[in-house]
Amino acid sequence: MRSSQKLRFVIKLSLAVTWAIILPIFYSSSQNYKACSARRPKNFLGMFCLSKYMVAVAFYLTSNVIGMALFFVPAVSSYIETSTWRICNILSWWCQAPSYVGRGMHEGQVPLLKYTSFWTVLLSSKFLFSYYFEIKPLVEPTKEIMRVNVNIYEWHEFFPQVKSNAGAILAVWAPIILVYFMDTQIWYSVFCTIFGGMCGIVHHLGEIRTMGMVRSRFCTLPEVFNACLVPRSSPKEKKGILPSFLEKKIFKDLGKSERHDPTKFALVWNQIINSFRSEDLISNREMDLMTMPMSLEYRSGSIRWPLFLVAKKFSTAVDMAANFTGNSAQLFQIIKKDNYMFCAINDFYELTKSIFRFLVIGDVEKRVIAAIFAEIKKSIQNSSLLVDFKMDHLPLLVDKFERLAEICIQTNKAFNMR
Repeated sequence: MRSSQKLRFVIKLSLAVTWAIILPIFYSSSQNYKACSARRPKNFLGMFCLSKYMVAVAFYLTSNVIGMALFFVPAVSSYIETSTWRICNILSWWCQAPSYVGRGMHEGQVPLLKYTSFWTVLLSSKFLFSYYFEIKPLVEPTKEIMRVNVNIYEWHEFFPQVKSNAGAILAVWAPIILVYFMDTQIWYSVFCTIFGGMCGIVHHLGEIRTMGMVRSRFCTLPEVFNACLVPRSSPKEKKGILPSFLEKKIFKDLGKSERHDPTKFALVWNQIINSFRSEDLISNREMDLMTMPMSLEYRSGSIRWPLFLVAKKFSTAVDMAANFTGNSAQLFQIIKKDNYMFCAINDFYELTKSIFRFLVIGDVEKRVIAAIFAEIKKSIQNSSLLVDFKMDHLPLLVDKFERLAEICIQTNKAFNMR
């Protein structure tokens, strides 16, 4: 045990001994003290009819109430534990032992109120039901039994000294007393079922049951992950104590860029998938399909969805573009409605630019490739892609890109086998 903890225990023991001496002394001295006498008192305590014992009890209770108020409110307790103020450090040292595991990680005020409300409603229902349906109906019969006068008992050999109807009363009340103390678990089971069902409905538990629903809801995971699990970045400019405390503990809103940034979610998701593979729960192919690709070449905040979400989306988009009869704006609107299709097209476009940037060596060839991509970008901005290019040849071009990718993969394997 460290010296600081020994000092804390010694001071607390000294205060306990001091209060154990002071309170009895003040109590004995206040027995003959009449604060509210007929004549007007001259001191402050006499004006409010307070004795020294009452003041001592008030100081004793106030110190304990303040400690409970500080450390039973999660936001205040977490702020005190993580604060660098000396007064907060003293309060934390005095009220509880130093803890570094889970320090400052308390339940929020709302979950604590929900938990307290749950037990308040449960116990109130249990006590009201027990009183009106178990205890109150037996009060009058018990009085009637007490008023019955029995002079001769049939089993007087067993109870020779019995002069009242206590045995009959005990026989009537014994089952009620047993039920009174044992039905709490029944009430708990009933309320858990009710509140659990309500929470499940509110939080949509069990709503995602098929792979189609997983694909449709997966796009909302990064935003929800950032809003619920990622702490806010510390503000750069220094603010007051109260605004920073309120922003940290009550107003836990994130900025728009922080909410939609998928980087942290992608890191956690990939770590989960890697742990599944290390435990041999999935194969290498399944790991490749479920991993979220991450590349430094892409701009911050862009999302590259796993392959199991964008599979067949690109081929569907190619067929749609090759056989589309409307204008470019309508095609873009249809593609942007499907987030995964738009992401697949964007990934293919960026990946194609990276491959050509890596494979093409000559300056003239690089300028030609750059001019082609510039023309494509210009057509996209002007919504004239279907007019400037013959999209019916797009499936053939995609087949050639697939052949190019196969050649690159085969070359890479041959190079690694050397």
